[in-house]
Parts: sequence; structure tokens; C-alpha cells
Amino acid sequence: MKLGIGRPVHEGQEVADHVLDKFSAEEMKEVASLQDLSTKAIEAYLSQGIDVTMNRFNKVIRPAPKKVDE
Repeated sequence: MKLGIGRPVHEGQEVADHVLDKFSAEEMKEVASLQDLSTKAIEAYLSQGIDVTMNRFNKVIRPAPKKVDE
């Protein structure tokens, strides 16, 4: 299982420092939701196999397009 950690948010911050730094309050909210999603992915892998799991969980979620007033 691989979870991304993003990029350093502060200019000049080293990647190693970013990786080893504590999560911010906002990041902790994301971690909590990722824990639930990760649990579901592991359960799917164990019960349905890698192909089904990858197709279900390795999706890029894009923001909805903005509506333009006509």
C-alpha cells in the first residue's frame, strides 16, 4: 500500500524535512479519511484480488468542472 505525502509547502523546505515533519491539523483530517479508504482497499484486495482492487481504488479524482453562466 502506498500513500502520497505531497510536496513541501514552504519555500526552501527540504523534501526529507517535509517527509519527517508532523502532520498539520488539515493533513490529519486527510489521514483519517485515508485510513478508512486504505482499510477498504486492503479488504477488497484480500477478498477480490489485485486487479479489481486496483481498478476500484487507483482512480484519479478530478474536481467537477466549473459551470459557466450563459
